[in-house]
Amino acid sequence: MTTYILDVETTIQKIGNDFSPSPFNGAKIVCLGVKPLHIFYPPATQFQSSHPACLLVGHNIKFDLLHLKNQGWKNNKALVWDTQLAEYLLSGQQVRTSSLDNLCVKYHLPSKDPQVTEYFDKGLGADHVPRALLEEYLKHDLEVTEAIYLRQLEQGTLLGMLPLIHSQMDALLALVDIEYNGMTVDRKALEDYNEELSQERITVESLLFETIANTPGFRSGNVVLNLNSRQQIATFLYGGTFSYTTTEVVTTEEGKIVEYKTGPRKGTPKTKKVEHTEKWPGGLPEKYKKNVLYTPSGEIKMDEDTLSKLEEIPFVAKLLKYYSLNKDISTYSGPYMKYVNNSMDGKIHPQYNQSVTVTGRLSCSQPNLQNVSNVDEH
Repeated sequence: MTTYILDVETTIQKIGNDFSPSPFNGAKIVCLGVKPLHIFYPPATQFQSSHPACLLVGHNIKFDLLHLKNQGWKNNKALVWDTQLAEYLLSGQQVRTSSLDNLCVKYHLPSKDPQVTEYFDKGLGADHVPRALLEEYLKHDLEVTEAIYLRQLEQGTLLGMLPLIHSQMDALLALVDIEYNGMTVDRKALEDYNEELSQERITVESLLFETIANTPGFRSGNVVLNLNSRQQIATFLYGGTFSYTTTEVVTTEEGKIVEYKTGPRKGTPKTKKVEHTEKWPGGLPEKYKKNVLYTPSGEIKMDEDTLSKLEEIPFVAKLLKYYSLNKDISTYSGPYMKYVNNSMDGKIHPQYNQSVTVTGRLSCSQPNLQNVSNVDEH
């Protein structure tokens, strides 16, 4: 079987404050390098027409194959070898998501030309790199990827690991199809759901602050609690010391107000920030304070499991609801909306990772579809 080393260089899309080379966000192939053939410029799919069955070798090759597939390339019985995934397997899952540069160091190979990586670091794609410089960069990547592959092939043979490696490469090809097909999302339903959660969170937040404001003896006008600060909430519930700042008018020793004598604020009182600390006995009934639990660092435990034991207290029940809504918005509906809106086809195209976990299991990111709430709840 003929072996081809391949690597694609692409444009980079600006997505909000981030930069993305993903084909699903609109990034395109600038050029495709194939060793021992040559460098192809669009349409890069001309490579496949005369070489249907072969072994394709690359570093993080799933990225390259997704771009090729997005340009119309079809896999016709080709096998793959991903040097990133192979290194992960050969190292016993100790070398995770290795960069090509890191493998060059390990195998004593020349590193990349920093002139080109400077473009990428600035969010500029391969279309901004002078062609001669880009082609040298691409040729280097092909040369070192081939050298790494040959070393890995030798090592895998000696260790008897080729069956395992090939099985994971087959899985990689399946993941290319899974990522490319993506997950269809009802955009309107997702928008409505996100809005529903956001409005419910506003309501619960208002009720919590109302309870805080009506707590006898608590200086809610001075101490502004951050509901997302577990330690501030712990102090409010169990007691402790609060710090807060007030703005006070500057006076003389005789009690006379000091005013500005010049400038745009002439004639107005001078003010200063004053730091205060105040002890607070806590808002929980005493019977709940007897069984307080602490973390190894000495802080009061405020995780959901601990708080759920106090759920009969209306404030804590609302607090747990607030935390649950926060998680749903920040982990599910919010990120899903972002990925749908940034996707060229309105689908979510998650990234499945074979070389990330120490245990060897498959993980998922951008977004993590392995961490979805119970379907009955959502």
